Amino acid sequence: MSVFYPKLYIDGFGDLDIPALKARGIDGMVLDIDNTLVPYHVPTPTPEVIAFVEELKQNGISAVIASNNTGERVELFAKALGVFAIHKAGKPLPGGLLKCAKTMGVHRKHTAVIGDQIFTDVLGANLCGMYSILVKPLPSAENNFFKVKRYFERIILKQMKKRDEKHAAD
Repeated sequence: MSVFYPKLYIDGFGDLDIPALKARGIDGMVLDIDNTLVPYHVPTPTPEVIAFVEELKQNGISAVIASNNTGERVELFAKALGVFAIHKAGKPLPGGLLKCAKTMGVHRKHTAVIGDQIFTDVLGANLCGMYSILVKPLPSAENNFFKVKRYFERIILKQMKKRDEKHAAD
């Protein structure tokens, strides 16, 4: 499996089957914020995000935030959710994600990472041996750097789809 392929690809965090994730052995969830939980311009968690984190906790899954964004935004968001957070996490490098698992007291193999980017969230999770979950990015204005990354992400997703169709036909 390519390190760029997520273990699970869903439309959005609300489509995640949390009891099934728990049954799979996931005890901790690392959350990305921007374009995963809320669009970039939304400064605080929505009621849907709050309910999602509460459902994780009710199912025995700890939650933390790992974002490559700045401290003020990440800390404000995490405080509203009552969770630990790392800003400037350096994804896809493993340091921030491994610190998240350690903070939750969860082995990396029992940790999932949910995010909207292949080259940060999915790659980082896969390099750490964590369960990678990719969501379709929420609509948001993106700069040219992100537009280029999204172009290459579409190529990877097409390759992944072909692979999955081939395996389904076998």
